[in-house]
Amino acid sequence: MSDAHLDVTIDQKRKLVVATRGGFEVARAADITAMIAYAREAVGELQRSAYGMLVDLRKAPLSVESRFAGPLTALRQELTREFRRAAFLVETKMGLLQVQRFVREERLNAQVFDDYARALAHLAS
Repeated sequence: MSDAHLDVTIDQKRKLVVATRGGFEVARAADITAMIAYAREAVGELQRSAYGMLVDLRKAPLSVESRFAGPLTALRQELTREFRRAAFLVETKMGLLQVQRFVREERLNAQVFDDYARALAHLAS
């Protein structure tokens, strides 16, 4: 499933859900609310505890965080809740530090990586 800001794929064989944020700038809080609803619909009745979740943020502009902190916190919580393991994938060291801070402050059960292979290895273990 896909929308302008978020694409969700489910790999049944690897027991992995991948949520990929697009490169489009979020213009309104309603866009984030729509992403949350979309993520819930895409995952549906999936038994989250049997799957890993990879949240790929490499294309996502992180500049909107200060304007939409509340809705983005809710999105991160929705994308990581109840999964066996969760990982965020970022592209830059600044993104790594920023998302690590979010994970720590929001007490998310997730790790943050800037290397795709390491993120997958974490989710597979």
